[in-house]
Amino acid sequence: MIRCVCFYWLLGATAIIGSGPSFGQDGAGLVHIGALSTLPRQRSVGMTIATPKLAANGYQPLYLRLFPKTPTFPADRTFDVVLSPRGNDTTQLDFDFHVRCTVPQDSTGERFVVYVPYYVPWSQLTVQLIESGEPVEKGRGTFSIDRLETRYAEQHTSVGILHPSRNVANAKAAMAAAPSARYPDVRSLVTLLGDGPLDESTDKKNLSDTELRDLATRVQSAWVQFRAIDSDPHTMYRSWLGYSQLDAIIVQASTLQEIARHAEPFKALTDWIAAGGNLWIYDAQGFEFPIGSVQLKPVAAGKVADASAVRRSLDLNAANDTTPLELEHWGEVTKQSQNWEWQQLGVELSLRKEVFEAMEKEKHPAAAIQSPSELSAMLRTTRMGLGTITAIDDPYPFPGSFQLWQTVRDLYGPKQLVWTQRNGIDVRRGDDHYWKWLIEAVGGPPVKLFFALNTLFVIVIGPVGYLFFRRHARLHLLLFFAPALALLLTLGLFAYALLADGWQTRVRARQLTWQDTDAGYCVSQNRQTYFSSFGRADGIQLPDQTALFPIRNTAVQNRYRPPSNQSSRRAIDASETDYRYTGQFLPARTQVQYMTLQPQAVPPKIGFDRSDDSLLVRNQSAHPLACVIAADAKGQLWVARDVPAGEAATMNRSQSTSPNTLIDVAPLRIDSPVPVLHNDGYSNHSTNAELTSLEQQLNQWLGSLPNDHFLATTQLQSDALGVSDARTEGSVHVIMGELP
Repeated sequence: MIRCVCFYWLLGATAIIGSGPSFGQDGAGLVHIGALSTLPRQRSVGMTIATPKLAANGYQPLYLRLFPKTPTFPADRTFDVVLSPRGNDTTQLDFDFHVRCTVPQDSTGERFVVYVPYYVPWSQLTVQLIESGEPVEKGRGTFSIDRLETRYAEQHTSVGILHPSRNVANAKAAMAAAPSARYPDVRSLVTLLGDGPLDESTDKKNLSDTELRDLATRVQSAWVQFRAIDSDPHTMYRSWLGYSQLDAIIVQASTLQEIARHAEPFKALTDWIAAGGNLWIYDAQGFEFPIGSVQLKPVAAGKVADASAVRRSLDLNAANDTTPLELEHWGEVTKQSQNWEWQQLGVELSLRKEVFEAMEKEKHPAAAIQSPSELSAMLRTTRMGLGTITAIDDPYPFPGSFQLWQTVRDLYGPKQLVWTQRNGIDVRRGDDHYWKWLIEAVGGPPVKLFFALNTLFVIVIGPVGYLFFRRHARLHLLLFFAPALALLLTLGLFAYALLADGWQTRVRARQLTWQDTDAGYCVSQNRQTYFSSFGRADGIQLPDQTALFPIRNTAVQNRYRPPSNQSSRRAIDASETDYRYTGQFLPARTQVQYMTLQPQAVPPKIGFDRSDDSLLVRNQSAHPLACVIAADAKGQLWVARDVPAGEAATMNRSQSTSPNTLIDVAPLRIDSPVPVLHNDGYSNHSTNAELTSLEQQLNQWLGSLPNDHFLATTQLQSDALGVSDARTEGSVHVIMGELP
């Protein structure tokens, strides 16, 4: 009887969940995490939660579906959804994510996509439904997501494939009409982008569309992973944060042109490019980027990898490690071949050289070598903001030759395709640059004042007090006077320590803005340190298109402490216009440091007019420019100072050849390693000292400014600070870019 009841209950729950609206992505693109079915019956609601298969640094999209148990919702209903992701261990960055979802009357179900920071790998997700301030009955559940399909697989590079959803009939018809409509074959990309194995099925040159989709969306045995993205403009992400975990996106030119007809999803995609993403467009013969001012330029033949460079990159003398990735019980991801148990099996791996020679013998397209002029003729590329766009004329460059994809990979250097190196941060590892951007003389005890008061106290309570009370024949009062004075001075010392740091939140900001005049983008990449004497209930409030990443001086993992399902002391409240980070995101009397990233499609802040022997700067921003330095086509430096907002100024030639002698900006460098005074084997110290690509560029430009580029300093962007009435100190805002 119990089995029968359970069977029918499960059957009914499955039917209810299945009746919800579609997520709009194919089955390979999403993993269903879990479902809630609330009580009571007359007002019950169902909810399912799903996520893309690939997780990585950035913001993780979560798909929430709310649908009624009756045919439609009888009235408007508003739910507060609390999402609490947790890792294998309790960390100092566990948080609760709050979002409000409203479903209209007569709706059969609504889909909501939320973007949740992914600071540490998740192993479970707790979901809580709240309505009218009260928890909904049976509206709470904890779901395990501790699988490689749904968590960070420690990949160095993450690639999205923007392609129409799977429809077998349509796919066959499209393939018959145009082979380029097939799903991309990622075998060569796995080898080159993720130090993966060479494909040993050398005789299998072509795969079916179903095989190609399954190949791309499974967990690769390499340090690169792929995410399927539906190209339907009606279901694509409306925020670049949905793509923020990806290093590159592959898309067919015709698909991109269709997306460009829809402003909102296309803007999310271009925002992602401007923030540092890399867009690879194939079947691009005669294609021009939809933003007319962004011009794709031919790739020089000298940029093409030759045969010897390809062989070196493939490391042909090594073993062809085809073993899968494994998730260890302590949370790390390793190759199976690194495990002692596997090594005892005596399995012998093929040599990469042997596999490559078999490819050459079979004339596999991956092993093909073209002349540099022939290959470069089919490539065009350009920068856009902090990201890149590369167009490939080949209608279907898959699996593609190793030579082709190595050339595409190396066009902008090795760091451009590695998230942690491009963004200069791995939240889990900490960052030693934390020590270089602290607010001086806050949060610590007033040591000098303490010594002065202590000395004065000893003198007053000793000889002075003794002589005073003895002269007045009240020596016994010294027993009460000494502790009373000690208490008074101690309280005064604490009061001074609190008041000396001030009532206002103090901020030290290093704001870098990259201006791309041609694309019409300004990208802000900021490193900001906060200190509040008494904490702030309103926390840090940033625009909803701004990503925030904590910078810590130690790794965040606390081992041997299981995850907690209790409410966190950190909270993120997401609305349609902003994200608010509260609680321990801005604690009392503790310095906290963050990096923020925000791409904006806005007019340029600074303009230039050039002639043969002069250079005019136009300040188109709302703040005066303290100093502007520009290098013309011949490398001559030009300088202008104190340019008011909305006005222009003629720049003067500079006799100096180094910008750091003209502008008050110091490079961000670690002068010497930060010493670790104690390491007991259990503490997690910082293991990262990266700079963002923009910070590295600024460091280089302060020594030598490239031709046709500029640097300028101006006031801080107050809206980027995230706190009102902030007291700023030791801060700088640099605008940099290419001369038009």
